[in-house]
Amino acid sequence: MAEKRQELENDELKMRKNNHRIQGLESRGLQLGKTMGDLLGEHKFKLSELQQHQSTRLQATESLSHLSLSHPFILHYKHFFGKPGEFDFSQVSHGRLVEQIAKMEAVYAEMGRRVNLKVE
Repeated sequence: MAEKRQELENDELKMRKNNHRIQGLESRGLQLGKTMGDLLGEHKFKLSELQQHQSTRLQATESLSHLSLSHPFILHYKHFFGKPGEFDFSQVSHGRLVEQIAKMEAVYAEMGRRVNLKVE
């Protein structure tokens, strides 16, 4: 009878240990589930970003094709683009150019009020 009690106590101890392990595994499973959910969300976000970049690239390619057809000199000088010198556009700010154009147009309009621009 004492042996049976001892076996029963050993079995209960094993059950408690296994229950503790199961709880640990369940909590780890929940953490992994959250991690997988986070990864899935990040994957969807990156996929969306990639689609936006592809769309932008397609628009830029179409724009370049249109510009090349309407301005043939672009293809002639294309090999100079990006190299230091006259065709290095990496330092050019679009916003700054728009401001300069607006100032020049204002100056031109002011000149038109004072000077007869039709006379050559």
